[in-house]
Amino acid sequence: MKLRLLLVLFFWVFVAQAQVVLRLDSALKQAYIKKYGFHDGLLCIPFYCDPFKDQFYSKTDTLGLCGKMVFVDTGFRVQIKPIFKMPVWQFPQFSEGYCTVVNGDYLALMNTKGEIILTTDLLAYSPQKNKLLPFKNGLAKVYRGGNALRHYYEVYYLDDKGHRVAPKILVKVKPKPKPKIRIFDFMVLKYYYDTTAIASTSIAKDEIKANRELQLLESAYDEVPDETMTEQFEERERVIVNKPHYQFELPAVFKRMVYPIEDAARKRLLQEQTIKDNRLLVFFDCGQYQIENMDIRDTIFCNKFLFVDSLMQIKITPTFDLPCGFQPEFSEGFCAVAKLGKIVFIDTLGVERIQTGLNACGKFNNKVSTFKNGIATLYIADTLTKGLYQTQAINTLGERVRLLEFDDLDLADKLYQKFSNISIEETANCFIGKGKTNGLWFLIEKSGKVRKKLVLKPVLELPKTLKQ
Repeated sequence: MKLRLLLVLFFWVFVAQAQVVLRLDSALKQAYIKKYGFHDGLLCIPFYCDPFKDQFYSKTDTLGLCGKMVFVDTGFRVQIKPIFKMPVWQFPQFSEGYCTVVNGDYLALMNTKGEIILTTDLLAYSPQKNKLLPFKNGLAKVYRGGNALRHYYEVYYLDDKGHRVAPKILVKVKPKPKPKIRIFDFMVLKYYYDTTAIASTSIAKDEIKANRELQLLESAYDEVPDETMTEQFEERERVIVNKPHYQFELPAVFKRMVYPIEDAARKRLLQEQTIKDNRLLVFFDCGQYQIENMDIRDTIFCNKFLFVDSLMQIKITPTFDLPCGFQPEFSEGFCAVAKLGKIVFIDTLGVERIQTGLNACGKFNNKVSTFKNGIATLYIADTLTKGLYQTQAINTLGERVRLLEFDDLDLADKLYQKFSNISIEETANCFIGKGKTNGLWFLIEKSGKVRKKLVLKPVLELPKTLKQ
């Protein structure tokens, strides 16, 4: 009896410890391996319950597995069950014992045992497309998407404890071609002591590329006898010695304050983004091409935002930050950026011109519009209701104006012909708008002061015969 109990006990222990093997068609297995590959001996794969493989499973083997993502080893034995969630913007794969998964709503690190060891503050399901790449040399590269800029990321590194690390940047510089050396009319003379003759050898006008050949030629030139010895044989042969002429190529000199970019990439960038006031916001990426074609002093701009013109010449250095609620863009000579945590307007030289007093980042992001007809709109975020804003209008001097009290606002010189009691002379530096409450049209100064009430011209109706 006791023996039977022991056998039953060992049987259930064995069953509990047995691993479920994913039964797939061999062609499907090879397709998964080719597409995703094994990393640290594990592969993330959906657990497909093939009805033709049911005989290989017990009743409890596929419980909670069918149709869900699992990690299997090289024998397709399930090592990590679906206790994790998949990230949206990257496929999970192990590296150095860690893998990026989702814990709650945030990206997290999971070890090969299926344990969550670290949860980051990166939202997994967001339009910012945050990414936590696989570990390499003990560090994981992070791409944190910006709220305002769609195609730009804050890039940094994390260790397995979640601490930010500034890694050493090793730059591989491609060596420039060695100077070309050409030797013209090189006469080699050798003096033979046992005879009274001079042998002369003429070297053709070819490039000497091998260092060994160049050394032989120079050593032969050094063995030429001096003038006193040569004079003894002037009667037999007149020998002229021409020294070699070397042509060296000077190293390339790069201009300063220029963002090096290939011509095709520059044209594509200008097509994708509209350049206004000859200023364009770019991320100074220091890739292989940039390192090889830039002045070494310009490396201080690496991985920073700055403004360039259409020729990629740096016009505004990275003395500003990016606001969280919108993308900086020039219009009418002004651009809104962040400095010391506040939203300010700078001119095309980078000089601060207008202080708004609004926080550039926070729980609720304030926004500002670009200038149009000398007026910009401030959107002040409500601290209680997300998405609710109060609006204010300012002019190019930073003064608040009351233009937002009118609808259909536009420059007066564009609309004055619709009204009977206004002339072109009166439209200078003025707007025309319609009152929000009464529907009446007014001539308005830039300060928001109403100058006069306007009267629409009567609309002439066509005769009924012409309408028909």
